[in-house]
Amino acid sequence: MSEFEKSTEEITFTVENHVGVVTLHRPTALNALSFQMICAMRRQLLAWQTDDRIAWVLVRSDSPRAFCAGGDVRALYEMADDLLACETYFIEEYRLNHLTHFYTKPYVALMDGIVMGGGMGIAQGAGLRIVSENSRLAMPETAIGMVPDVGGSYFLSRTHDDPAIGRYLALTGTIINATDACHWRLADAMVAQSVWPHLTQALIDCVDPTWAGLRAVTESFARGDLYPAFEPMSAFESLILEVFDEQYDLAEITARLRHLSTEESTNGRWAANALAQVSYNSPIAMRLALHNQHLGRAMSLADCLRLEFNCISNLLRLGEAPEGIRAKIVDKDGGPNWHVTDVEQTFEQLKTAPYPVNQHPLFELN
Repeated sequence: MSEFEKSTEEITFTVENHVGVVTLHRPTALNALSFQMICAMRRQLLAWQTDDRIAWVLVRSDSPRAFCAGGDVRALYEMADDLLACETYFIEEYRLNHLTHFYTKPYVALMDGIVMGGGMGIAQGAGLRIVSENSRLAMPETAIGMVPDVGGSYFLSRTHDDPAIGRYLALTGTIINATDACHWRLADAMVAQSVWPHLTQALIDCVDPTWAGLRAVTESFARGDLYPAFEPMSAFESLILEVFDEQYDLAEITARLRHLSTEESTNGRWAANALAQVSYNSPIAMRLALHNQHLGRAMSLADCLRLEFNCISNLLRLGEAPEGIRAKIVDKDGGPNWHVTDVEQTFEQLKTAPYPVNQHPLFELN
């Protein structure tokens, strides 16, 4: 059976000039990762990892609108009553995320268009992450009653020497552009979308398929003077460092944003937008996200994924995640009825892992 014949309608696997090419093809869902896509991609990456014919792997989308908009949260909502099925989805997704970070061959991600949630999960493990002026990156999980996962407590907490940037991105779910992504260590190069077909072919044709060779090809196309479609959030970095400082809890951050939002200035408009985001998002999810960002800076990726799984499992049991998905994705009424009234009491309960350490579903990750 050929590589292509192992593909599904939603994701294809081809081999071009000793390059394993993963192409996401679920355009009507902005390439949201179905369970079948996750399992197929992990199986193929494992097979290519031990295949001497494959020099390196490229993951891309065949749609200019989106690399990958995230996990298939609509499907999760529909099976919310089946906790085991929901947990199985995340177990397989996190195993895939872990594999991409420790892949033994060069793994390159072309992150054009929307790159959110699960899309970040399959891109951030790449040693070469390429964005365009149309890239829109985010980890918006707190808006649907979940925490930044797929390794978010690991890679968001390392976006800057100061943890405030990761806290800001995790709490608000703010969409950032290519300039921000390169500045905050979430991307490595920015290439104009108009030349992406040429870039892709040049990478596949690269005669030196090492990290040095692949980076050299990318740098020949890279542009530092591109103007993304919307304002970079990194322009507000000094303000973010001040407002989202690690010494402040959620209540203090909200109070500071509320005070700043009264200003008739660019900073005031930024604060008003951030305030609107944290006012909408799940309070308990944001409380857990702050906790995870604090712990994640000193934890391994495997430990971060186990921590995130614990949080997601508990939020599913609580009903917070299904309600967030209903309001944002399914009914789209923008009026989530968050379940938690006493955040701190619930936080102490949700910190408890749902499984003993030696029985954790992700115990084998190292």
